[in-house]
Amino acid sequence: MVRKPERLEARLTPEQKALLQRAADLSGRTLTEFVIIRAQQLPKKRFAPTKSSS
Repeated sequence: MVRKPERLEARLTPEQKALLQRAADLSGRTLTEFVIIRAQQLPKKRFAPTKSSS
């Protein structure tokens, strides 16, 4: 069974949107791709299991 993607909406100022769009353009991605990739990076990095030294 194929799951339907969920939608996320955000309210931005024109300046915030322009900044994100510029970053997306420079990275060669769509605005949606850029925001999703970047939004996933922080929690993955912050909450990733860490290896403890023994």
